[in-house]
Amino acid sequence: MYNQQLINPAFSGERGVPSIYTLYRQQWIGYEGAPRSGLIGFSSPFLTDRTGFGLVVSTHSVGIFQSWLATMSYSYNLPITENFAIRFGVQGNMKNIRLDFSDPSIVKLNDVDPAVLDGVVSSRFNGNFGAGILAKYKEYFLGFSIPHIFPNEIGFNKDNGRLKIAREEPHFYLSTGITFPVGTGLKLRPMVLAKYVEDAPGDLDINVSLIMQDKITAGLSYRLGGEGAGESVDLTLFYQVKQLGMGVAYDVNVSSLRTVNSGSFEIIIRYDFEPQSANDLTNPRSQF
Repeated sequence: MYNQQLINPAFSGERGVPSIYTLYRQQWIGYEGAPRSGLIGFSSPFLTDRTGFGLVVSTHSVGIFQSWLATMSYSYNLPITENFAIRFGVQGNMKNIRLDFSDPSIVKLNDVDPAVLDGVVSSRFNGNFGAGILAKYKEYFLGFSIPHIFPNEIGFNKDNGRLKIAREEPHFYLSTGITFPVGTGLKLRPMVLAKYVEDAPGDLDINVSLIMQDKITAGLSYRLGGEGAGESVDLTLFYQVKQLGMGVAYDVNVSSLRTVNSGSFEIIIRYDFEPQSANDLTNPRSQF
């Protein structure tokens, strides 16, 4: 919810203040080789209030796989009426993927496995482009994006003609949300994020957050994914102190993996280089 720039370049500079943020996520605590992610990002208006610039460097690892992604984005805001505007964004990115086949944790089911490059550390780079759009009407927003438009080959053992090389396919994201008052000093903000990629099950994140005194945001999320009842139920908390914002999240796993892990943990720290107004704190699009 606080990192939409990573999946939609139209959010670059959209909050109207230069800001830098860092995020770390440990998934499925206690499960060997489970995913870990970290990033540092920057977002700011660029030259004028109608244009924005963003930069994100992130890393992700799971098992013997590790990747680094650097993304640079640009956005342009087109006002339609006093309360309605459409923001367009484009981005370019460079990704490095690495597989460590020398890792002693690898278990081969067969003595000869053509998909495993014994004892080899393999690495490759891929470039790509992305685009997104963001429509805003008062306290409501609707965004759609494709952060990686072109399919990329991500396999390594190309010399083996019997193998079908892995491909990274385009992912589609649709996000929407609104904020409205529910009492003195209280606001409610429901949001939805839908994710789709060809030949994979659809995915959906649903979040409802309560904003208290424009400082504390407490939320409850449900992530579909997984199997059966879904992937997880998530608790979120974000606290804004002047120009510094800090947030934590804890995911309670509800899939079949719940018996072998202690949930997932995430933390984010954000610093704004200019003071925020009350509207910046309560507007749903400014919370990303």
